[in-house]
Amino acid sequence: MRRTLYEHNCGLVTEDRLLKSATAKRACFPVIEVKAGKEEEGLTDATRPQGHWSTRLLQLCQQRLQFPAPYGHQCLLEDAGILQAAAQKSLPPAIAWHPECQALAASDGSHQVLVYTLEAEAGSSSADASPEPCMTLAHPHQQHVAALAWRPQNQNALAVGCWQGICLWNLPLASAAIRQQSGPGAAMALLQSEGMHVTFLAWAPHGRVLAAASSHAPGIMIWDISSGTCQRLQADLSATALLSWSPSGAYLFSASVASGSFRLWSTDRWESKSFSTPTAICNRPDASSGDGRPPLRNGATGACWHKDSRMILLAFTFSNSLVALHLVENAPSLECQLLSVPLSGVSDQEGVRSMAWDPRSARLAVCLSSSGNEASEHQQLLLYATDCQPLVSARLLGTIYGPPSAGTAALSKALHFQPSFKHGSLLALRSCCERIMVVPLLYPQP
Repeated sequence: MRRTLYEHNCGLVTEDRLLKSATAKRACFPVIEVKAGKEEEGLTDATRPQGHWSTRLLQLCQQRLQFPAPYGHQCLLEDAGILQAAAQKSLPPAIAWHPECQALAASDGSHQVLVYTLEAEAGSSSADASPEPCMTLAHPHQQHVAALAWRPQNQNALAVGCWQGICLWNLPLASAAIRQQSGPGAAMALLQSEGMHVTFLAWAPHGRVLAAASSHAPGIMIWDISSGTCQRLQADLSATALLSWSPSGAYLFSASVASGSFRLWSTDRWESKSFSTPTAICNRPDASSGDGRPPLRNGATGACWHKDSRMILLAFTFSNSLVALHLVENAPSLECQLLSVPLSGVSDQEGVRSMAWDPRSARLAVCLSSSGNEASEHQQLLLYATDCQPLVSARLLGTIYGPPSAGTAALSKALHFQPSFKHGSLLALRSCCERIMVVPLLYPQP
């Protein structure tokens, strides 16, 4: 099966079924080959290759917050080296769409961030070559990149979660310089946190507050960007598995790694309510990892907010259905009701590894793996049309396929919808650290 190019009115079109029309050709995007960049520390504007940007560090709001080391113990230097080596091996392949234009940021699997621009002409069927990044972001403080998030209400700011904290970049995306691949340098401010490798980022919708968390340490950091101050939230000693801000800004969702529980925070006074994994929707109890380690927890693997912030869809490791957490009262109430959402096309031996819901709450991309095992070779990516009246339901549209050499298993590492695509939905899918596919989903608007 050739790779999936786009959706057209609820049908997925592959290369071998490409419609011979101008509309079809404009809908196609090339596969992006992400190439690990070389270390560029010390390069000047004169020696930097064309298309790469100067990365001068501006000491605007550098903060040094003395947080305790993970789980209350002090890490020795040799321990820190071991942790950094482990972090390097387990870095997630991060991607993030710009909120207002078709600019896509991607980590190179190490320390650099690549920014690609995908204009309308890049969708021509003849554009088979992988596009080159329009800029590369690198700095000595930016090590082990694990998370990316563009700042809402500010089209020039990109937050990068890394080993030392958060690198907050200011990029001249609004100018014509980006199209000419030349111009003034980008600027970066470091928000530093001792003892926490930032692996999750979530902006409040107004763009003034940034939440950050780690899959290796407990607690959530809430940064006020204008003042450079930080508040730390900590309800238990478990590290974070998921972090997601509601579109209204009234709620912040977080999930725990060790306990398998999840928590909903009301952002006005930072009160929270904890939930356990709903056993009624799970196919199996905690399962063996198969290699002698402790059993795998049946924890949350995906969290996607509805556009009106009254409901959030949750996925769990050992479940072939989703859970809809409905907020039954207005904010800041934390009163909720949990309802099961069946997924057709998912067997009892499969679990949801990750998922993404588009900003219109009309299309849901779900990555499956056998028994919820990330290492499983039996993975597939399914696309659903969702309806939320009166209750949420998901109708299977089909399977999204990657390039012939990749199949579907290579499309499971990262999923992200472009926030402002006008013709339906625009989905980016990343495999490990090598390839990014962009799939336009074209459907009638209500």
